Amino acid sequence: MDINRTNIMFGRSTLFPGSIEEVDISIGLKDEIIEDNGSNPFMLRVIAKCNNAEFNDLDEYVFSVRSNERFEYFEEVRFKIRKRERAQVKVAVKIPPVRENYTIEGFLEIQLESLQPVCLPIFAKC
Repeated sequence: MDINRTNIMFGRSTLFPGSIEEVDISIGLKDEIIEDNGSNPFMLRVIAKCNNAEFNDLDEYVFSVRSNERFEYFEEVRFKIRKRERAQVKVAVKIPPVRENYTIEGFLEIQLESLQPVCLPIFAKC
């Protein structure tokens, strides 16, 4: 896959509890990934997960993802994508109550059909 980032870093300025920040991710298919003439769509799955166990019981997502066509954030989105097309997603963080100088960690998992997923680390500095 062709992904415009190798990691996702939130918090260029200080993030406070309740802060929301998002970044754009662009995902495309490389020609050599799957044999196809470009006319068949493939299922692309994108999942945002938080690794900090202390946030597992929150009512809201810490890290989430949405497509550009929707305004609702979810833990997971799915797309149909063809070769030479790009999927555009937004990855967001909503900072839960945390102490100062705290790093929230997670990952963005991107999977095409049944191929091995690609994982990008996510960090949010508070």
